[in-house]
Amino acid sequence: MPINKCVSLRQLKKYKKGRVSEQERITVEGHLSTCELCQYTLTSLDAIDEKELQEDLPFLKNAITNRLFERQRKKRRQQLSKIAAALLFLVTMGFAVQLFTNNNSPSGNLYEQYYQAYDVPDSLMRSTSSKIPVSAPLAQAIAEYKKVPYEKSTNNIPTSFDHNPQEAALTQLLKGLTFLEKGQTNEAVSLLKKAQASKTKFAEDASWYLALASLKEKDATISIQYLDQILAIKNGFYYNNAKALKAQLMK
Repeated sequence: MPINKCVSLRQLKKYKKGRVSEQERITVEGHLSTCELCQYTLTSLDAIDEKELQEDLPFLKNAITNRLFERQRKKRRQQLSKIAAALLFLVTMGFAVQLFTNNNSPSGNLYEQYYQAYDVPDSLMRSTSSKIPVSAPLAQAIAEYKKVPYEKSTNNIPTSFDHNPQEAALTQLLKGLTFLEKGQTNEAVSLLKKAQASKTKFAEDASWYLALASLKEKDATISIQYLDQILAIKNGFYYNNAKALKAQLMK
């Protein structure tokens, strides 16, 4: 019997009772592995009476085929229902996560909203002027900071600073901002803290960018602490921005 030809009901009953030869068993099992109709028929033999078995009528197989089709259709409907439920769950969870993120982690968008590149004082750009002497470390810090946003330079700024406290603080500030723009937040914070502790006119600048660096790291609590230091100055350059940013973080 060819493997692709359905097995008769009589043969299936003999197979189920173990009354077939070894060769017949191999042939039947080979066909069963590829035919869902015969698989279903085999499991339904107990419900088929002897008369149906003897006649092997075509309508019997049609009935079995219809039942098998309905079973498969029901199974597909169940699978589709599960898939639809899973998709609905994922969409709902995605919306909930987005809503939670928007309500509880505003720092990501606020960083882009408030960050602006630092404007180096014009007087320091004339590094060769005899009237405004600028040390080599500061001149290189200015040059490095100016080209980072455009050329993504990886050159290191010298760590040796001029003895002038103002110039040293500005050099630390610019080097820290260079690291911040490169995404090296830890290195940026380390230098910005030094500039902040300098008690020079650049300390407020350092506090503002430290607050922004904390936003970049999604640490709103630390950011607010730096903003409070700026607000304590009252009429400082960053006062209004600090007040507005804190209000948004406190929502």
